[in-house]
Amino acid sequence: MPRYHFNLSDGRDLPDLVGTELSGIAEARLEAIRLTGAVLNESPEDFWDAGSWEMVVTDEGGLILFSLHLLSVDAAAAQPRRSGSG
Repeated sequence: MPRYHFNLSDGRDLPDLVGTELSGIAEARLEAIRLTGAVLNESPEDFWDAGSWEMVVTDEGGLILFSLHLLSVDAAAAQPRRSGSG
């Protein structure tokens, strides 16, 4: 089975030196989503402090297969949009 590396960056690089053996790219995409949720759940305040966050998934040779990018944006309070015409 191929080995995938889930490398994080939130202002500091957190490489996945071990990797995870998975059946293929579809399973790696699901694992990336699962890991993203787990990391954000562990310390959501770190995500807001960093402002942006990235997970780059590579194969054993370091080839980038896909990436996830998350961006936090604070917005001023505004009136909600009205539905319908107008």
